[in-house]
Amino acid sequence: MTRCSEMSTKLSAYVDGELSERERERVRRHVVGCAVCAEELHELEETAALLGQLSEADPPDTLEPGLRRRIRRRAAGFLVLVALGLVALLPVLTMLNLVLRADLPLWARVGYATSMACFTGGLGLLVLHLLRNVRSLLLYGYLSGGGR
Repeated sequence: MTRCSEMSTKLSAYVDGELSERERERVRRHVVGCAVCAEELHELEETAALLGQLSEADPPDTLEPGLRRRIRRRAAGFLVLVALGLVALLPVLTMLNLVLRADLPLWARVGYATSMACFTGGLGLLVLHLLRNVRSLLLYGYLSGGGR
């Protein structure tokens, strides 16, 4: 005997015509002998019939401009993040190059490492502060051409 839980997962595919002929026959045989699954199948078929009667709705005229504005804002936010990342990465790589130079004395490399840590920490705090404010800047349209 086929379990109802197994058939229940196949009923929607049955209504949509997505099952093989063998599986369709299994579902048919089960539904004939199971009132619960027969009722569920009936409800799914009614729902599919009602959905088939719906007509397509035209999108509102404001949909496309609104989508374009949202895409511009997201692109602006992404560009800001990339720019901040590059600004933060370039000095760090430069300092790292100086720290790893073997021809410099140890005290100079330690000094560079200390200054790199201070600079990176300060820059990190600045980037975090700016990232927190990017969302509000985008919401007010400052980075996306004034909301056009």
